[in-house]
This record gives sequence, structure tokens and C-alpha cells, in this order.
Amino acid sequence: MAISGALLTRMAATVVAVCLAAGFHQPPAAAQTQIQTPSRNAKDARIFVHPRKIYAFSVPPGARIVDSGGRIDISIRSEKGYRANVQSGAVNPGLDLPGMAAKLEAAYLGPGKAWRRKTGERDINVAGLPAYDALYEGKNIRARVVVIRGAKTDFVFIFVAPPGIFDAVNPEFDWMLGTFRPAVTELAGQGAAPEPSEPAAGDTRTTRHFKNQAYGMDYPADWKQTTPRPDIVLFQGGTGTDAGRVSVAIQDVDALSGASPRHRVARVVAEMKSQLAAGARDVVYLDNGAFAGGNAGASGWRFQVVYTLKGERIKQRTIIVPGIGGNMVHIWTYAAPTLAFDRYGKIAENMLATWTLRNAAAGAQIR
Repeated sequence: MAISGALLTRMAATVVAVCLAAGFHQPPAAAQTQIQTPSRNAKDARIFVHPRKIYAFSVPPGARIVDSGGRIDISIRSEKGYRANVQSGAVNPGLDLPGMAAKLEAAYLGPGKAWRRKTGERDINVAGLPAYDALYEGKNIRARVVVIRGAKTDFVFIFVAPPGIFDAVNPEFDWMLGTFRPAVTELAGQGAAPEPSEPAAGDTRTTRHFKNQAYGMDYPADWKQTTPRPDIVLFQGGTGTDAGRVSVAIQDVDALSGASPRHRVARVVAEMKSQLAAGARDVVYLDNGAFAGGNAGASGWRFQVVYTLKGERIKQRTIIVPGIGGNMVHIWTYAAPTLAFDRYGKIAENMLATWTLRNAAAGAQIR
């Protein structure tokens, strides 16, 4: 039988109701710690195999399988604070994948409902099958719905966690999806994963080179470079494209006069974090530590952070290094909506690899 709207909403109710009943809230900043994601072959992981052997996937170490009842295949609860439900049913030819998610949205998305807003959506590929991935945000919870379509079966994964830990535990859900293996019969008629409408991140393509008195960097030829302020250089994809919603920016900051490079960097890091705390919501740091600038000797600081700004969930990678001489500090930032971050991440990495501080010994590069 196909997964009906009633069954989908019942499955969501199980995971959403438990989170709300538990009074999930955003933990204080001190409790926002980095959570270790298991390796794909984590020896303590258990493998769940559907009774009819139409699919299997790994349950993360430490997570419990709880009695879900009803038509839910498996319900997972983790001491890290998240829940996940999985359901499967015969392909529903009358609904495309976004239509499947819309059945859930009819019950849970909108004023007075568990999910107040939809914060992202994208088409993805899971284990060789087409899939739809959507993010939702409520008062005390955030949710992610992934609908996967096989040749004979629709698979629905629902993942829910408190806002304060969602981005830290979401990689564990990605890990679960990465272990998903459908039966061979589900792959019938499935070719290779569809190509994205725009070049994938990291494709070799023509580049241009930007330089000023302080630094130089390559960027994709089909991106645009602007200078919104004298101290900021901005690189973005074309207007109206997905790449137009991501950006790489370099900002020059005149920091403490007379202070050491390390102290200048520390002051800029503190100021940036203060501004994020004041201007964004649900700020979670996923990576935070020293950055070694390779041959340029531009040791500094790095952090990776996710936050909500103007109703949209943003992921950002930032590197802060002292300039060559004077009081200048350079801030290199890659920012994108969370669902686009990985897709364009390789482009950002390639740009970073070509970022060269001018006047550095032998023209060494920051890596």
C-alpha cells in the first residue's frame, strides 16, 4: 500500500509530540558542544534490516530503537537529544516527492502548528535513488524530512531535534542516510544520479584572478566580483541562480595598534562572535580552533558556525589571519544556506587554496 497522507502525519506526530512533550529548548551557549559523528563503519553501530528485506541502514552507536507501533518501520531515540522515524510503502504514483512532503506540511506547517516555517528544500540522491530533502523550524523543535523514491517503494525519514543542538546532531542523520541500502529491485530503471542544473562544486572551469594591494585570489569566471564597501570584496554566483545565494567574502579590519598579530586576531574573533550572538538566532559553533597558514606563516583562527538570520538557516566558514605588516587583519568567509553549503563547498575550498597574501615571502599561499 502507498504511504498515505494520514500515515505520514501519524509518523510525524510520534516524533514531534515526544519532542514537544519533553519541553525541548535551546540549551545555553555553554552547553553547545561539538558532537562526534560516528565513522561509516563504526563497530558499535547496529544494522536495521526491514522484515521484507526491502532496505537496510545503520543505527548510530548509542541510539535506541523504541517501540513505535502503528505503521512506522523503526523509531530511533538518541541520548544526544534527537529522534528519527522511518516508514516505507508502495510507490504512490499520484504524488511526486515534494507532494509527499506536502502531506506532512498540511498537518504540521503553519500558524499554530508544530512547524512554523519551511527553511530549505532541495533535490538530492540517496543510494542511487532520487530524493527530496526539506527543513522546518518550530518554536521548540527543528525537523528534517527526506523522501526517497525507489522503483517499487517510497521511503520517508523524519528527523527532529531541539534548535540548540540540531546542527550539531544533523551530521549523524546524514551518516544514517549514507548507510541506507535499498534492495536491488528498488534500483531498477535508475540511472546515474542526475546532474545538477549548475556545475557541481569543484568542477574545473575557467577562472579569473582578483588582486589588490593586500592579497590575490582566483574565483570562477561565471561568478561576479563586487566591492560593496572599501574594506570588503565579495564573490557570488549569477543573480537568480543557486550560486547567487552563496558568497565568499574577504574583509580587511584595522585592529589594535601596537598589539601582536595573535592579539589582533583574537580581538576580531571576539567581535565577530559578539555580533553573531546579538544579530542571529540559534547560533551553534561546529568547529573552532587555531588555523595554520602554511608557507605564508599566517597563523590565525578558524571557526564554522550555523545560525538563523531573517528566517533562513545559514552555515558559515570563517578564517581570520593577520596581514603582512601594519595592524591589518583579513577575514575570509564562505557562507551559504545550509542545504547549499556542501554543494558549493569545493568551489570555496578552491578559492581559499589560491588566496595569497601580498608581500609574503616568496609569494606563499594561505591554505
